[in-house]
Amino acid sequence: MGTVTIDSADGSYKKGEKAEVIAVANEGFRFVNWTDAEGNVISESNPYVFEVTKDLDLTANFEKIPAEKYTFSVAANDEKMGSVAVEPQQDTYEAGTEIKVSAVPVSEDYEFVGFTKKGTQEIVSKENPYVFQIQENMELTANFKEVEHSYLIYVESPDPQMGTVTMDPANEGNIYKEGTEITVKAEPKDGYEFTQWLEVTEADGEEVLTPVEGAQAEYKFHAESDRVLRAEFRLAPVPETYYRVVVQSNDENMGRVSMDKEDGTYKEGATASVKAEAKERFEFVGWKEKGQTEYVSKNAEYQFKVTKNIELTGEFKAVEVPHIPSAQEILDDILANHKIPSEVKAGTETLVLPEVPEGSKIEIVAVNPEGIIGLDGKVTTPENDTDVIVTIQVTDTNGATAKADVKVLVRGEKADPNPDPNPNPDPGPDDDHNGNDNNGGNNNTGNNGGSSNSGSHNNGSTSGSHSQSVQTGDNANVIMWAVLLVAAVAVVGAVVIIRRKKK
Repeated sequence: MGTVTIDSADGSYKKGEKAEVIAVANEGFRFVNWTDAEGNVISESNPYVFEVTKDLDLTANFEKIPAEKYTFSVAANDEKMGSVAVEPQQDTYEAGTEIKVSAVPVSEDYEFVGFTKKGTQEIVSKENPYVFQIQENMELTANFKEVEHSYLIYVESPDPQMGTVTMDPANEGNIYKEGTEITVKAEPKDGYEFTQWLEVTEADGEEVLTPVEGAQAEYKFHAESDRVLRAEFRLAPVPETYYRVVVQSNDENMGRVSMDKEDGTYKEGATASVKAEAKERFEFVGWKEKGQTEYVSKNAEYQFKVTKNIELTGEFKAVEVPHIPSAQEILDDILANHKIPSEVKAGTETLVLPEVPEGSKIEIVAVNPEGIIGLDGKVTTPENDTDVIVTIQVTDTNGATAKADVKVLVRGEKADPNPDPNPNPDPGPDDDHNGNDNNGGNNNTGNNGGSSNSGSHNNGSTSGSHSQSVQTGDNANVIMWAVLLVAAVAVVGAVVIIRRKKK
């Protein structure tokens, strides 16, 4: 706080001599008084001169000089632009107190200009924050203003041999005020083409490229931020050749055609796929090229490489429905071609019926007399030769039926191995073919309703007279059948003789 000096080097004085002591206060302190060893105030003088009469211990007392106190205030020129902060925040400050004032713009749209004394344009400081020691009462103003934004806009080409870039308006340093309309243009060199603009940025020290959506080679925009744009070029592709494929149907009522591409446009060498679909009762025939007679393919689904423009016609035709014979037609064929044996040798086990078309059926539905040929065709050899009337029924695919009675001679166990070739010694001139040669008897046909007609088949012909069944008990018919039976036996004998002569 301070120091003292005495005019005697060793502090010794003779009684009655004058002594002088001086108190020197340090900065910020001041002398108060002199006190003795008991604390009694001896003097407030400085320097202090007195007559020495006894030993004396003096103490120079100092005290801190009270600091001056000042007021401080600060405000923003426009609170919409910014605010200020003061550290420490007090009503008064001792002289020399360090104060820190910070100016804070409300957004990037505003900036701090400087501190001025209130009511003047005198700039106190442009530093932010501003730190100082107060030595007087102060009122400051923190001044803000609206920022005039400007941005760096730069365009580049990765390879000038591929293409160049320009910017309008051109600006030295590429600095543009906010809102300025800028046009950048990419111009590819021969053999190259522009593909896109890329936004060049950085992230974690690495370059990041982001495509600019919708930007054409000539791209206009307004300066709103710093931007680096890079034009991307590439080799221009060699022009490709395309051909058209046309398909049509020769008759859309028969079938329709289609292909895998609706517009029918194919790149040269591409594979085209055409398809033909026939409607009911029609069928696909093949594909013909326009003006040609030969089919290029008979596959309904046809694939081929496209090397030219081509018109194809899918040809269809009506399906040829095969004729399905009726029961009567099948039966007529069996009788006309003598497909049922007229004679069964002794020891034969089965009467074999002829084959009929697929889906049709032939069967034995009645025999007379019974017991020799069964309905299943099994043959039981009789003791003597016996004529058996076998009723054959044919059923076609529609369920219609036709019947015929066929006479079959079943040889008996006592059959003459060499029968008389001419059992009837006096045949009439027309008797050679009056009986049933291979198949004789009644031909009964039935329609879809199940009704039947009967007629006689002599020598395989289809003409004859209607007759009633022999099982009716009608006496007249019995006599008629007896006469016919005798005539038939005579005819069979004649046929046997004729056949033997031919052999």
